[in-house]
Amino acid sequence: MENALFHPVCLVPADDSVVFGQNPPGQKQVILSEAHMEKRQHPRVKTRNLISYVGMGSDGKISEQSMGKALNISQSGIFLETPKRVLSESISMMSVDTNNNLIEIKGQVIYSAERSNGRFGAGVRFKGSHAENIQFAMKLIKAFNTKKYKAPTTANLQSPA
Repeated sequence: MENALFHPVCLVPADDSVVFGQNPPGQKQVILSEAHMEKRQHPRVKTRNLISYVGMGSDGKISEQSMGKALNISQSGIFLETPKRVLSESISMMSVDTNNNLIEIKGQVIYSAERSNGRFGAGVRFKGSHAENIQFAMKLIKAFNTKKYKAPTTANLQSPA
């Protein structure tokens, strides 16, 4: 499982900038600027969806399962904040859409690292077809925006008897 991290040791601060740390003596830390982060293939959309994920080993068996929060998403991938390091190379991510239907997509974990807030961040590249990737991203964004702007109902405002 040691090779499952496939990235240099890095800290991902709560502000989402990336600091590569624990460098050999004499090497400086590299901080990726906002401009560098925007050179991604596809633009990122901020979100806060809950994601359940299942990690798969090379034998196809479940190696881990947990929950995380999607902090941003694009048509090609997602950044998850998790309570522990994601150790699997392949994961299946699940959430619900605006109609509470289960949506799912498989992904390849590109990196998983501790963030400065004590949680972990994982960059995941979607492994679906282009259409499946876009559909998953659109449903997640729509679900987030629907919940974010949903007006409270009177039932939510009533205090318990």
